[in-house]
Amino acid sequence: MFLRVKTLHANHRTYQYLHIVENRWENGKVRQRLVGSLGRLDQLLASGDLRQVIEGLVAQCPQLRLLEAQRQEALAVESDRLWGPVLIFERLWQELRLEELFNELARGGRLGFAVERCALALVLQRLPEPGSDRRGAQWIQTLEAQGFEGLRLPHFYRTAGWLWRRKDRIERHLYERDRDLFNEGLDLVFFDTTSTYFEGWRWEGRAKLGKSRDHRGDHLQLILGVVMHRDGVPVTCEIWPGNLHDTKTLEPVLEGLKKRFRIGQVVLVCDRGMVSAKNLKAIREAGYEYIVGMKMRGLLEVRQQVLKRAGRYREVKHNLWVKEVWVGERRYVVCVNPERAEKDRQDRQAILQKLEAQLASGGVKGLISVSVR
Repeated sequence: MFLRVKTLHANHRTYQYLHIVENRWENGKVRQRLVGSLGRLDQLLASGDLRQVIEGLVAQCPQLRLLEAQRQEALAVESDRLWGPVLIFERLWQELRLEELFNELARGGRLGFAVERCALALVLQRLPEPGSDRRGAQWIQTLEAQGFEGLRLPHFYRTAGWLWRRKDRIERHLYERDRDLFNEGLDLVFFDTTSTYFEGWRWEGRAKLGKSRDHRGDHLQLILGVVMHRDGVPVTCEIWPGNLHDTKTLEPVLEGLKKRFRIGQVVLVCDRGMVSAKNLKAIREAGYEYIVGMKMRGLLEVRQQVLKRAGRYREVKHNLWVKEVWVGERRYVVCVNPERAEKDRQDRQAILQKLEAQLASGGVKGLISVSVR
């Protein structure tokens, strides 16, 4: 619905009328209908009736009153806190029944603050504004959320320790939440590790120097391992010293899965960083099946029987060819990327050409390194 000025010419004079018109969809086309006529525009302006009509319409529209007040600088900002993150993630928090769980775990304690609210603040800050607890304690003061106004930095520190001591109970709660008659337990899980580093140099606890995924080998770090369900929801997480090799993290995870979760048959999926002959044996002895990435020449069986086995590749798509190889009861799937293979061939050829050119020019000294003791 909108206003339209209709111009008419009569007796060598021009007249303008103000009409209210609406658009309607009829028979697949837009039709316009005259709702009413307010009269001649010059008469409405002279009598002041047009102003009265407009003021009456504005009075029925709060949005226009706000815009007018803003233009007249009659609005004052009392608070500019954010609502969005809390409205979204607190709903998910409640659907996971974490509010109920944390209030139950905190019942009877003497923490002196709302630990469930602080736990929500910790998680919430890691999602849109990841950073330290100090930064989080400042960031939540910009949010409009019930119970956040009384939280301070010491509460963040105490809550982090409180949550870690109840980690098993929380993980068990999340695991049991979606179980039903048709979802008895785990059938497929993914396991991987990463590292996280710290600022500072305190040699306490498990923080150690080690291979850093963040390329910060000069910082103390921890190894974090996560087991994920097929739907992407974490099942459990573990923390180890920062200098522990990936292959040594798998056995503790297998033991934890068997003790803490009622699982019958489960397929464990992990990358080649977890693979060793000892780990594969441990997976079989635990009664699990597995899908793992293999190092091309990491195991004797792969080098001697899998890679040397003849057979035709099947093209899955333009950059993926596969070949199946059975060794006893073990099934291997050999994958080839022909595009990457061609690039590697060209890179090797370029290196050889560069070396040949350098040898031809007599630049042997730059190619040979001699160590004298």
